[in-house]
Amino acid sequence: MDTTALRDAYGTLAQAAATASTGQPADGGWDALHILAHLLSVDAGIADQLSDESSSVLVPAFLLSHDEVVVDEPVPLSGLISGLSTNHIPEHIQQLRELPPAKEFFRSSSEGRPRM
Repeated sequence: MDTTALRDAYGTLAQAAATASTGQPADGGWDALHILAHLLSVDAGIADQLSDESSSVLVPAFLLSHDEVVVDEPVPLSGLISGLSTNHIPEHIQQLRELPPAKEFFRSSSEGRPRM
């Protein structure tokens, strides 16, 4: 199974994560650590090992997005993996980019090290 799009999405995610704020979103949503923990539970390496036959197997799927049912039917496994790269990961990348700046908890010392 071709996982190029999934790997590209994870690359963009890594770039967004490198510059993500540690602030809390105003809407009460997830902070950067929760977003990343959620996304890193999926491994592109597993998808790389799927044969064409395996990736075409229908699997039961029930997907919610913002309390709305998006999928409630069997879909090919490849469709779930493709959805990660085209929908799921990009939505969380945008979420990371929209996080507000973190409150400053430390002041810098004259030596450039944080201090309380």
